[in-house]
Amino acid sequence: MKKLYFKDKDSFLFYKTLLISSKLTIMATYDRYNKHYFMVAESLTKSFQPDIAANWQQIMRNDFPMDRGLTTLSKTAGTSYLSYRGFGPALRREMLQMQDHDIWIDVGGGELFAQTDFLTRSFSQGHATIAGVVSVVDPDTDNFRQHHVMLSQEFPERFFYMSGRRIEDIPKEELPPARIVSDLFGALSFTEHVDITLQRELDALKVGGLLVARLQKAYIRDRSGKRFGIKRYAEAVQGAETLMYGWYTLVMRKTDEEIVVPPLELVNFISGHNVPNPKNLDPKYLFCQRHYVLE
Repeated sequence: MKKLYFKDKDSFLFYKTLLISSKLTIMATYDRYNKHYFMVAESLTKSFQPDIAANWQQIMRNDFPMDRGLTTLSKTAGTSYLSYRGFGPALRREMLQMQDHDIWIDVGGGELFAQTDFLTRSFSQGHATIAGVVSVVDPDTDNFRQHHVMLSQEFPERFFYMSGRRIEDIPKEELPPARIVSDLFGALSFTEHVDITLQRELDALKVGGLLVARLQKAYIRDRSGKRFGIKRYAEAVQGAETLMYGWYTLVMRKTDEEIVVPPLELVNFISGHNVPNPKNLDPKYLFCQRHYVLE
């Protein structure tokens, strides 16, 4: 059982609604003597485990648009990496400054359209830059297979591909220090462990390297119930500077070898298929909702 305390009524009512919607057995009341609200809830992970399982089934099916290139527009989503406001300009600027042997690691990768654009067009500015991908599961598509074979054969020293594990499951020593780590609706949008994933993506950078991520919102509150927000959370990370947060884009520059990301406790998780969908969108365009409390 967990006991949570709240100083203001709005925060108390937010969590009360959240926990009731999660079908947790709770006792919530106002302590007149100590002048604060409190509630007692069962294990905060029990009720949303089915949603986490459904989320990972979606990931294992690669049930997302996978054909975005750097500039090549996706036929399913109509967008490219560089077309996203905030994310695109930040990624382009850093790519154009890359030098020989600088590494770009993309978390996700899809069908490798972006890596093909990067290595076959002018993004490397004549430098022997390297493109790498970390992917949980290989897309079972002809586009992926063709791109993977082409990149492996034509750029054997400038392309690497790691699959079968989440980035948070890959030891730091196994990834070469990168100049850029990008995450376009990848791990940070679907993980139940935003803190661990952010830690590993920053760990994968060399000092001075840049993390460029476009992610869906993660709702964070402190222990008093007040909203904390992704921007404030990123600014609390030790060893990295937050350069931008806006338009769902987070840009961080690594300033120190040691990264410390504040730990979070997950208090609710709703898979994309269960998110309210008033516009009847295709489920592949729906993102999970994550709610956290700072530990």
